[in-house]
Amino acid sequence: MVDIHSHIIWGIDDGARSIEEAIKLIREAHSQGVNAIFATPHYNPAGSPKAEQIRERASDLNKRLKDEGLDIIIYTGNEVMYFEDIISHLRDGKILGLADSDYVLIEFYPDDEYRNIVKAVRSMVNAGYCPVIAHAERYKSLYEYGLDELISMGAYIQLSTEPLQGGIFRKDSTFIKKQLKKGNVHFMGSDMHNMDKRPPKNAKAIRWIKNNIENADDILEENVRFIIDNEIL
Repeated sequence: MVDIHSHIIWGIDDGARSIEEAIKLIREAHSQGVNAIFATPHYNPAGSPKAEQIRERASDLNKRLKDEGLDIIIYTGNEVMYFEDIISHLRDGKILGLADSDYVLIEFYPDDEYRNIVKAVRSMVNAGYCPVIAHAERYKSLYEYGLDELISMGAYIQLSTEPLQGGIFRKDSTFIKKQLKKGNVHFMGSDMHNMDKRPPKNAKAIRWIKNNIENADDILEENVRFIIDNEIL
């Protein structure tokens, strides 16, 4: 599996607190079947974290992992709470697209109205970006309206592995399984933060997807190639 949503860049947001903890998170994820991870710290419109800082720390992680013989690669990105001026921040290079592509991981507040999510997707697509909706299972309005319209508009859907593992968001597992079976999911992510409260939980989710979803390999790995190559999926 390729995990496109994590908080392993240490000392930047509410994720890993040190490079040692980041390595522990990565090792645990790798033991569960993850072979690449996108580091996506939260973006603050006030200017933190700096894109270069994320790149430097991701590079440090890749060097450490190589030295320790761990066959896994770290890509960069941001998780961005959608805001009105997001396009200018992207064009100025303040926000990192996933693997420096036009794919951008965006999130919303759980109670955001559906029309606000539609507006955000339309704005980003019109500006030439590929919005990836982070942990789409968390937004109440999508339980009512579904994902089909957003996908038809050009949005991509990331769902979380943790609920399928029985984690703190396990109540969302029914929605996740339904959307996977409908073919409405493009990517999976752990949203791991740290070892004590939000560790990686992937193994059961990977098994369930492989055992129940026809295009499991696309969702778990192959679709990510379009991000890395910056091509339309």
